[in-house]
Amino acid sequence: VPMSSANWRPDGIITDRALGRAQVKRMQQLGLKGIIALRDDESSYPSVRGVGLRHVGCDNARIGDAGARFLMAKKLRHFAYVPANVKDASLDCRQNAFADTLMAAGFTPCIYRSPRTRQNSSDDLVRWIADLPKPCGVMAAFDQRAKNVLDACRTAQINVPAQILVLGVDDEEYICEN
Repeated sequence: VPMSSANWRPDGIITDRALGRAQVKRMQQLGLKGIIALRDDESSYPSVRGVGLRHVGCDNARIGDAGARFLMAKKLRHFAYVPANVKDASLDCRQNAFADTLMAAGFTPCIYRSPRTRQNSSDDLVRWIADLPKPCGVMAAFDQRAKNVLDACRTAQINVPAQILVLGVDDEEYICEN
């Protein structure tokens, strides 16, 4: 946010960055009328009287539901989910919707529980992937986690997509193109 320009007089701002209360107050002093927040976590934007906040983000529940429905449409009988390796309420919503949709259809998804206290959790992911019933549809919280799943499959010599069908989310260009 270019706060250093004395001549900058915005009507509003569209941002994907978390803003601190001091930044929002400064924008208010400059005459800011509103913020459009392009983040999933609305809590990363402080409210300041007189500055309207509109949130534009992902419908994470719908994403989780759509992922489950996509994998069920592949006629699979086994499903799993690899969450983010850090706590994120919006991504937890994806996971919960994925699991709820599958459970409503009579399936019990396996959820990877990352050991946060150990240095090399990639070995744990490899073991977990190897132990999944096959064939299995695996949804990852986002594309980088899907790449982690693909790497684990390669290490465990598991055929993708015949044994593990991997679904990533968010269309991260650098991952999708490579």
